[in-house]
Parts: sequence; C-alpha cells; structure tokens
Amino acid sequence: LILEIDPAVAEDPQFAAMLMQKAMYTDGRTLKSVLSEEAYSKLAAYAKESGTPLELFNGMKPGMVVMMVVMQELAKVGVSLEGVDMHYAKRAKKDGKTIGELETAESQLDILLESAEGKESEFVLYSLKDLDQLETMFDQLITVWRKGDLEGLDRIFLKEIKAYPEIYEEFLVQRNRNWIPKIEAMFKTPETEFVLFGVGHASGENGVLAMLKERGY
Repeated sequence: LILEIDPAVAEDPQFAAMLMQKAMYTDGRTLKSVLSEEAYSKLAAYAKESGTPLELFNGMKPGMVVMMVVMQELAKVGVSLEGVDMHYAKRAKKDGKTIGELETAESQLDILLESAEGKESEFVLYSLKDLDQLETMFDQLITVWRKGDLEGLDRIFLKEIKAYPEIYEEFLVQRNRNWIPKIEAMFKTPETEFVLFGVGHASGENGVLAMLKERGY
C-alpha cells in the first residue's frame, strides 16, 4: 500500500513536536503582520465562529492556522478526519502488508507552511473561499469521485485553485511530477502496489492520471 505519507510517521510524537516548531514564526513576524487587512479579518471571523480567538495564534504561520480552521469546519459538517487513506492503512497493517509513501511527512509539512511565503494573503483567501458551502461541496465531491468523473472533479476542485497559479503549481502540479517516477518504478516490480492519494491530484491536464497517460499507460 502506497500513500502520500506514511501515517505512522504523522502519529509519532516527534513529528508533532517538529510540526509545532515549524509552524511558529521565530523572526518577529506575526500572523497579523504578514496578512492583508482583508485576509486577516476573514480568518479572524472564521476563527471566532469556531470559538477560538485568532489572537491566540498570532505567532503561527498562516498555513497552520488555516489547517486548524478548516479541520474545525470539516468536523462541524460531519466529515471524518479518518479518510480513505487511514481506512486502508489500518487494513494493510492488519493484513501485514508493507506501507510505503510518495513523499515524506516533513516535505508535505514544508509545502503547507512554507510555500505560501510571500503570498500569505492569497493563500488564506483561497483557503477560506466558499468555506461556508463546505457541506454542499463535499456531497458533490463524493458523488463525482464515486463515478470516477474526472471532469466533475476538475470543475469542483481545480477550478478555484487554478485562479491562484502559484499555489496550484506548488500544492498540486509539482508534487504530481515528483510522484510520477516513483509510480512508474512500481510498474517494474513484481509486487502489485495499491497507490492512494488525495482526489485533487487525480484530475486535470496536470493530474497524475493525465501524466501517466502521456507516458503511454
């Protein structure tokens, strides 16, 4: 079983310590100083609604705060934090199967926390866009995912992020490119690998499936 990251690493207490260390500003900057007034006020409004004043997190980087706010909103609409990947990870562990990863937990963390450097407000505004329609969006997303409707996935998931080209490139496209050689190498091994990654990586002209198709698979 091959996942984006090995879930065992993410559950390690050392990873939690590293997460908090990387998530904090250490150079005097604050959340308020790096965000535009619009981005900060929108983030503050969502945080207040979730019962957590934003002032408590003023020393944190936007990526970490956004992740916390979005996770709280997901929980409100009943979306379990244990997704398809954790479901299969548990089955793999029970069945004694090897678990591999497409990227390290640290590299994924760096993308979330560091790639918004210099465009923090854009990242926050993109992340919070349509957050109040999260439940409807997830219902639509699950419907098209179950049908394998790549155009539907493109319409629901990628349309918005493509309006922010730099974020789209760093969060999805570059990572897809990095994964392709690893996936191609698996075709040449005697084992049969089951590869699972986030649905946003599947569709579009820069998605994993399109990149594999271009290579003749």
